[in-house]
Amino acid sequence: MTINKLSDSALKIYLDDNDFQTYSIDSSEINIRTVKKFLFKISSDISEMLNININNSKLYVEVFSRKNSCIIFVSSVPEFQTEQKNQVTALICEFSDYCTLESFCRTLNALYKSSVKKSSLYCGLYNIRLVLELSDDYDNIRYFASGYCNVIDSDMINSSVTNEYYKAVISENAIMEILSGISK
Repeated sequence: MTINKLSDSALKIYLDDNDFQTYSIDSSEINIRTVKKFLFKISSDISEMLNININNSKLYVEVFSRKNSCIIFVSSVPEFQTEQKNQVTALICEFSDYCTLESFCRTLNALYKSSVKKSSLYCGLYNIRLVLELSDDYDNIRYFASGYCNVIDSDMINSSVTNEYYKAVISENAIMEILSGISK
C-alpha cells in the first residue's frame, strides 16, 4: 500500500493484490461499504503518518479499480465546515445559452442589485457559469435563478470544478459587463 498526501485535506491511496489480501478486500467487489471499512481500519495510520484526520470528517471518495489494484482519492472536510452549509453566500448559475444569461442578469440587476457583492463569468465547452457572491437574499435569489438556469451551491468542490474546467472570462462585475454589452 502506498499513501500520498496531496494536500492538508486530501490523499491518494494505491492498493495492490497483496493489500487486498491483507485487508480482506475482494477486488471484484469494491463498493462504498468495503472502502468505508478499509478507511476506518487505516484512519489512525493516516492521522499519524500524514497528519490528516479523517475521523469526524465528511469524506469525498473516488475509487478507480483495476483487476489487481485500485487507487482511492480521499478528501476530508471537518464537521465544523460541513455544519456551515446554511451560511452559503455564493451561487453558481449554469446557463446553456447566452440569451438566457442576459435576460437573467437584466432581471437580477433590477430586483436584487444591492444583494450581489461580486459576479464572475466562466465559459465551458457546453455551458456558461455565472458565479454570484451575495450579501443577503440568498434563498430568494436561489429560487429566482432556478427559473433561468441550473443552480449549484458554491461549495469547495463546485468552486474547484469551475476554476479548473471553465475559462474565466470576466473576473469582476460580470453582470454589469454583460448589461453594458446589451446596451451597445
